[in-house]
Amino acid sequence: MAVIKIKKLSDPSSLPMSASGCSFSSDSEFLAVTSFHRPYIILYKREGDIFIKLPNPSNLPSGDVYGCSFSPDGAYLAVAHNSSPYITIYKINGDDFEKVDNPSSLPTGIGYGCSFSPDGSYLAVGSFGRPPLLIYKRRGDTFIKLNDPTYLPSGAVLSCSFAPDGGHFAVGHVGSPYVSIYKRNGDTFTKLANLSNLPTSPTNGCTISPDGNCMVIVCDSPPFITIYEKNGDTFSKLAKPIDLPEGSGKSCSFSPDGRYLAVAHQGSPFLTIYMRDGDTFMKLNSLSDLPTGNSNGCSFSPNGNYLAVSHDAAPFITIYRLKYSQDKVLLTSYNESNIYSLIPSKNGVGTAIPRMTSNHSPSGRAFSSRIWGNAFDAWYAFNQMNDGQGSVSATDNGYLGYEFEEIIAIGKYSISSGTSTSSDALSAMPKDWTFEGSEDGEKWMILDSQNNQSWTTAVTEKEFNIINPTHYKFYRLNWRTNNGNSNYTNINELKMFEHFFSELISLNMVSEENFLTYGIENEDEIDITQPVQEVISVIQSSTILNAGKVYEHELGLSKRRVDHIIV
Repeated sequence: MAVIKIKKLSDPSSLPMSASGCSFSSDSEFLAVTSFHRPYIILYKREGDIFIKLPNPSNLPSGDVYGCSFSPDGAYLAVAHNSSPYITIYKINGDDFEKVDNPSSLPTGIGYGCSFSPDGSYLAVGSFGRPPLLIYKRRGDTFIKLNDPTYLPSGAVLSCSFAPDGGHFAVGHVGSPYVSIYKRNGDTFTKLANLSNLPTSPTNGCTISPDGNCMVIVCDSPPFITIYEKNGDTFSKLAKPIDLPEGSGKSCSFSPDGRYLAVAHQGSPFLTIYMRDGDTFMKLNSLSDLPTGNSNGCSFSPNGNYLAVSHDAAPFITIYRLKYSQDKVLLTSYNESNIYSLIPSKNGVGTAIPRMTSNHSPSGRAFSSRIWGNAFDAWYAFNQMNDGQGSVSATDNGYLGYEFEEIIAIGKYSISSGTSTSSDALSAMPKDWTFEGSEDGEKWMILDSQNNQSWTTAVTEKEFNIINPTHYKFYRLNWRTNNGNSNYTNINELKMFEHFFSELISLNMVSEENFLTYGIENEDEIDITQPVQEVISVIQSSTILNAGKVYEHELGLSKRRVDHIIV
């Protein structure tokens, strides 16, 4: 995928008076900008390409804010700042950001940076105090400080970043070795041996690529950027890019596909963007609309459509819209004027069930055959947390399910074991079951059947595909027996993933817009036997193709049947 245009958007109508950093929410709907001027945290909601400032939270940070981080589920925003309590955490409810109670153990000095783990279970905070690194484990809205790692950074922690699998954790700090890598095992963070090729100045920013294979740090002294290849517990320094930032690196961010790396730095052009090709990082041409001063922070939106940059001069925040060019394919039938695109069926990437806080909140209904007690009610299997054993049934057989507000097709489900490694807990996991759907909660249809399933490790998720998804309102896991525990059955998390059926799009012409908007991506597999759920007609008058080229290829189907096409 290659960027064809990076366009600066119009500035938001309400701007900060300074900007030290920025961060997008996981759904790309919110942009948080940190500031050294009251209200210290400026929150924008995106409507299309327009960013509209939200009302300030009723409880503001107590001073200058240096960094912030949204939790991956979009439920929390953590803010690190320069006065007590040094870390402020908000719970997000719609457009409202409500401050939660401070952790009982707080940083003792300026909070510089913070980062949530990929599953949202941990929050790391970098500080000027002692200890300079604090790691909290989240239990609902409560953040509990873990025991300090045995080996702590030698100076103030300026930045931190988790690997996508949550297994490794990079920390940029003042004082040699300037960057420290920790490996996580449960709630224990163990420092790895120092890197063989270390930076020579404080590490202001660090990030690990979405594929987990690359770590980038940016520093105060040349070459301002250092890139490492990650292989297990080993981090090997790569050759530096040919074109380096012009001044001290302050922040860095990968695009969600890992193809692009943005570096915010001092010195014109204030922002450098690299395209990644394997282990090589090639600088793109400087943008025509650059930040107006030294840049302090940068953040790609998780949907890959936006890049925000915070900097020292008005307007203090610059937002870019990214558009991509790809090799794409459209289809047509012989002697037919219309052009077609087929959106293949797929399953959603996250559970379709909201993060439940009771059997009926925030929506739908969690239900089970018989619970062990209120602390193990049905909804604990749908709270999107690894909080022990989840939902526990008082029998070795039974059912656990969820009622959606409207009918929905589920194409995949998953079951996760709890945090306990005891034989009692693992033997209480379901063994033989059917996954069932119902229109009324009375008559059930079997959608999938599994036998002899077992769990040998804690917090292990197993996924199961449904061959012929159908729309139902009620779904349940109905197990006949577990793995030997005669007293109870436990399910830490039961997730259900929505199935999106194929859509056929009818286009009236070949145009660049139709290729970019509706074209089938190169290397996609087209299953022409799939039932089409909806036919969409698009009428367009423009025929502009710009610099693109159109190639035609005819498929002869007269001699043999074709069910799948890979383009």
